[in-house]
Amino acid sequence: MKPIFNRSKPGARRGFFAAALLVVATLTWLPRVAGAAAAGPVNDGLYFANGDRLRGELITYDPEKGLVWRHPDAAKEMTARTASVVKVRLGERAGTAAKPAFPVLVRLINQDELEGSLGAILDDKIILQTWWAGELNIPRSSIESIVPQSPRPGLLFEGPTGLEGWTQGKPPIPDAEPSGWVYHQGSFLATQSASVARDFKLPNLVDIQFDVAWKGFFNLAVALYADSLFPINLAQKENAPDFGGFYSLQLNNNSVNILVVSKQRPISSLGAAFMPLANTKNSMHVTIRVNKPDQTINLLIDGALVKQWKEPTEFAGTGTILRFVNQTASIMKLSNLTVAEWDGRMDATTNKAPDPKSDFVLLMNNDTVAGRLQKFADGKLTVESPLGPLAIPLLRVAQLRLAETARPAGAAAGHTPQAHFVTRGRVTVAIERVEQGQLVGKSPLFGPVKIALGALKLLQLQAPTEAAEPF
Repeated sequence: MKPIFNRSKPGARRGFFAAALLVVATLTWLPRVAGAAAAGPVNDGLYFANGDRLRGELITYDPEKGLVWRHPDAAKEMTARTASVVKVRLGERAGTAAKPAFPVLVRLINQDELEGSLGAILDDKIILQTWWAGELNIPRSSIESIVPQSPRPGLLFEGPTGLEGWTQGKPPIPDAEPSGWVYHQGSFLATQSASVARDFKLPNLVDIQFDVAWKGFFNLAVALYADSLFPINLAQKENAPDFGGFYSLQLNNNSVNILVVSKQRPISSLGAAFMPLANTKNSMHVTIRVNKPDQTINLLIDGALVKQWKEPTEFAGTGTILRFVNQTASIMKLSNLTVAEWDGRMDATTNKAPDPKSDFVLLMNNDTVAGRLQKFADGKLTVESPLGPLAIPLLRVAQLRLAETARPAGAAAGHTPQAHFVTRGRVTVAIERVEQGQLVGKSPLFGPVKIALGALKLLQLQAPTEAAEPF
């Protein structure tokens, strides 16, 4: 069997093994904002296919020559075989994230997502201005949709970074210490039924996002707008201490449901939706968007809208607390949690053009225009429609869907490495090299690209393995 690391000198052997023994318990990552100035040493994480992990700093990467890594406890830099590395988590690096003039999210036909400023719409391509890769020329045939973005609302929380500020559910034994959830490497882990809660002072419009992974049966309850930091036994809620009304979002392997919970009234449901996850996956990205004035709750799984619930009576949530409850004895992990103010805008990913051969414009007031996108200038789109040219301010646009044309070669999903951005999105890219703070490679959909590492949080070099990512 070939060694994971190649060493040029026998003298490096002792330093390598000392570093190789530093596994998962030594890794820690802190939440960050793209383009922020690096604070202290770079803190990257290296994940191997066999489950080993190292902290340190990515120096260079070459698919043929290997990955050069610097560990703080190793005397010399070490080189890992590329075939042995599954992914690299990137720590904070310096960068300059300029404010985009016309911020948009470009979704490609392979579901890659790119944030930037809309520069121009030409006959055969879209020009996207980015701080992280400069000007990108993306063929129209490679684009599924363009969604204008509002300036990023106020971020209330990003983490977790520890258990401080969180409250765990009271155990049944009097005077016992709360237990169940533990903090580990930017995640909350539970191996039994357990609750963890925090008062985020949830605003009237809120966007909540998190990653959840599990082993065994999946059953998670998310309490929204609760006024109690402790879980409520729904079967015996009448005997519980006084609590205000809240919504309990129930997610399991097969379905999702929202329960309306109040001490004074019987529990009711806003409706269920089918969600077949059993035996198909053990992780997902969850987005919850609540609009209290409109009395709606939206659930998106992996970016796709699953269901929107509408409260037919008075909004039941009386508090500002968010609570997570693992409702089984199975292993569960919560990570990458963000809580932010929301502008009320949905991504509208489910809208389809009536005529897939035409471009399609969905306006904020739900009006639609079909035709041909001709140009973009001075903040306005020009659309050639059956009624003639129309000038539409980008601020009035909810979504642009481009005409479906022949799929470019290389558009199908495969095992090409993916680079994931700090803020949102990813890009599939055949990596040629990583050096001097840049990833150099080629997208199968828009060609050569150079990406600043300061914009990235993860390089997924190979498909995940059970050993490298057990759940």
